[in-house]
Amino acid sequence: SDDRPLICFLSNILCYCTDESTADLFQKLLTCGRVHAIIANERGAVQGMVAMLQHRGIVVAKLLDQQNAGRDDRQLLFLPPGASPDLPNIPLPDDFSPIFPNQPYEEKKLVGKNQTKN
Repeated sequence: SDDRPLICFLSNILCYCTDESTADLFQKLLTCGRVHAIIANERGAVQGMVAMLQHRGIVVAKLLDQQNAGRDDRQLLFLPPGASPDLPNIPLPDDFSPIFPNQPYEEKKLVGKNQTKN
């Protein structure tokens, strides 16, 4: 059998399956020992799955800036209980950005801040 660790990637599906049974499934996946992370990219800035998984002890790391425009759950990392959301043991280049390069989420947040009124 193949014992290599798995990382699952979800793209815009939580809008269809944010419910207790899906949260239970994610918890099972993240505690079975084989799935090391679930990465989610979503449309909405508020994802109900965040609280559901945190209630189950799953670590949720929000990859987008939470300061400039408030809560933003569009890019998330779900990790097994006890994992560090800061990813301290992963070597990263100095110019590392935690967001996917083809997503304009962060740039749009800065548009209003960088415009000047005449």
